Parts: sequence; C-alpha cells; structure tokens
Amino acid sequence: MYRRIRSSPSRSAAEIAVNGFSVRMVYNGPSKTRSGLEVDFIVYGPRGLWAIEVKNSTKVHEVDLKSLKAFTEDYPMAKTILLYRGELRFREGTIDCIPCDDFLRHLRPNQPLS
Repeated sequence: MYRRIRSSPSRSAAEIAVNGFSVRMVYNGPSKTRSGLEVDFIVYGPRGLWAIEVKNSTKVHEVDLKSLKAFTEDYPMAKTILLYRGELRFREGTIDCIPCDDFLRHLRPNQPLS
C-alpha cells in the first residue's frame, strides 16, 4: 500500500506512493515558518498542502496553535491539523484539532487528509 520512493539524506523527507498517487512528506526537524515558529510535518502533493502539528497532550492550549496559525499566514491555501491525545474532534478557527487515534484510524490511501 505505502512505498518509499525517494528520500533525502540532508533531512527526513520521503516521497511516498499510495496506490499510484505520489505524496511528499517532509519532516524537517521540524519545518519553520517565516516568523521562526516550527511545524512538525508538511504534506503536499497534487491534492493540496497540509501542515500538521503533533502534541503529546490530552488538551489543546492556545500556545499549541501558534505555529499552525503562523503557517496559515505564510500559506493561506494550506489546511492545518493539530493531532493530540485527547478525545474530542473540533475546529479552532481554521485548524482542525483531531485526536491522534481518530486521525490514524480514518487515514485512507487516495483520500485527502482530514
């Protein structure tokens, strides 16, 4: 189902084929916005651009959203997702806050992230 096509030795980046659909996932250790804030994962391909922040917390705090808000300022077309260990799925402005278990359970090849 998932197959690594190419990776970069200078950073943890991999192009992944999912049923013939190529997506580039970048873990830049982490990526930084223009304002210097870090975002954990950037996923981009023909179907869109996503910024994903992962928090090891059962609650979402305002400070947790800061880097995704900055990313949205730099890339207004991007969809932003915050994954956390809580149980509630909700939207804070333009950021989808999703329990990590729920996100992984609903992750499907050839389907947009949500």
